[in-house]
Amino acid sequence: MKGRDFLLVAALPVLFSVSSAVLAQAADKVWRLGVLSPIDDPMMNTTLSELAARGYVEGRNLIVDRRVGAAEQLPELAQELVSMGPDVIMAVSDWAVEPAQKATKSIPIVMSPIGRDPATAGLVESWARPGGNLTGVTLTAPELEIKRLDLLREVVPTARRIAVLSMHREVTEPAAAPMRAVAAKLGIQLVELYVGGPAEYHAAFEAMRSADVEALIIVPVPGVLWPHSAICGACCGSRLADRLRQS
Repeated sequence: MKGRDFLLVAALPVLFSVSSAVLAQAADKVWRLGVLSPIDDPMMNTTLSELAARGYVEGRNLIVDRRVGAAEQLPELAQELVSMGPDVIMAVSDWAVEPAQKATKSIPIVMSPIGRDPATAGLVESWARPGGNLTGVTLTAPELEIKRLDLLREVVPTARRIAVLSMHREVTEPAAAPMRAVAAKLGIQLVELYVGGPAEYHAAFEAMRSADVEALIIVPVPGVLWPHSAICGACCGSRLADRLRQS
């Protein structure tokens, strides 16, 4: 099981257990999990499997209400979830956390995960005393992007033009600033490309080929790696894969 799933699965049962004072008197309680997401998260099956192993089985003592939509739809979908009275809401990504938090101040919310510092983003009061009803996982993206650049340089030490492919520019672009600074010191040119979805993959890879990039970093934000076949097809179709293999 991946680290993200372990942390989420560990958090959800704890929240279920403390969200009702009558658990001791209601061993047959049916729990309700709300899921708010901008994508149909492929990792959700893993989370449900691990919850089942801990006694929370969908269709038996667990109801899962899923709401998936574009960013502009998430506030309304969050209100829908809250109206259904879930014991816990799992908010997948930065784009789902804020609508969920605005929709309820009492139902526990699990971030699953986000790519920002929740304290800096104003989602919690502080790391030491977060307060409120929010918990979960943060990827602290700026540090990870620098690490990805370091690892890529170990694999392709001669690369001087590196593409960075991402989505949701309004959230992900600020996190790229530390990586830009490191790249500039190393004499590396970053070719940053933001797509709105799979329909724009081919144009993005053609832009990379035209820019003569020698390596590629894909920022793992929700949606950009799914479906895998679309992004692999776009890469191979542009013949960029051949160039990357030769770098």
